[in-house]
Amino acid sequence: MTPDPARRVESDRARRIQQVAVYVGSTVFALTIIGGAFVLTPGLPDCPPYGRFGCLYTPWTRRFVINGLLIFGVFVIVLVPIRIALSLVQAAREQ
Repeated sequence: MTPDPARRVESDRARRIQQVAVYVGSTVFALTIIGGAFVLTPGLPDCPPYGRFGCLYTPWTRRFVINGLLIFGVFVIVLVPIRIALSLVQAAREQ
């Protein structure tokens, strides 16, 4: 039995839309974490004049990274249980 070409095109389109949604969502998620960490970290980095990566070892950068990790942790703590709950509700509806 050969697959229906219209169904295959529709499946390919749905897969591409899902991929674009994942890329856009990931980008927004990353920008939210970076922007939130930047807003929560007071001041601006005080980069020493030496070396290309001199800003990586300043106290500001450490605070920035810690704030970003805290925001990521809050997202995980909030979103993972919501995702699990939605999965359970969907599984209950299907039965």
